[in-house]
Amino acid sequence: MKVFAFKSLLFLTLLVSIQSCGPSAEEVREQERKKLKVTERKAQEEIKVYEALELINSQSLAIARGERITPPDENEADKSTPENAERSRRTTTTSAGTYTIQVASFDTRDKAERELSQWKGRGFSDAFVTEHSNGFRVRLGRYNTNRDAQNQRQRVNENY
Repeated sequence: MKVFAFKSLLFLTLLVSIQSCGPSAEEVREQERKKLKVTERKAQEEIKVYEALELINSQSLAIARGERITPPDENEADKSTPENAERSRRTTTTSAGTYTIQVASFDTRDKAERELSQWKGRGFSDAFVTEHSNGFRVRLGRYNTNRDAQNQRQRVNENY
């Protein structure tokens, strides 16, 4: 009986000492936070690469169409002043852009043209109609990146 009690006590002591050798709960949480930060940083880098590829694609298409590409204004990179920060939030349309915002779809050209004139009356001089197999679509702008188009889409949704 003494041997059994001694072995049981030795086993329990060994078990407690093994459990206390591992990382604490705080250390585990800190490791998880570090992994999350690394994952977020990688995701941000992937987004930047994707946006660069979108720009390259839109510029390649513009070149193929014979259009001239103008580089962005270097002064806009400085967003420290309120004026430059506001300018950086604006989106620009170019004839080279591959992204548009579709605002309406109609089965006849007449209806699409009426809608087009309404958008042009609102100040969207870059509005146009495209024809598809199932009708006519009214679209706004040509944007270089998906992000620019999404920003403008959000403004259109808020205002119209």
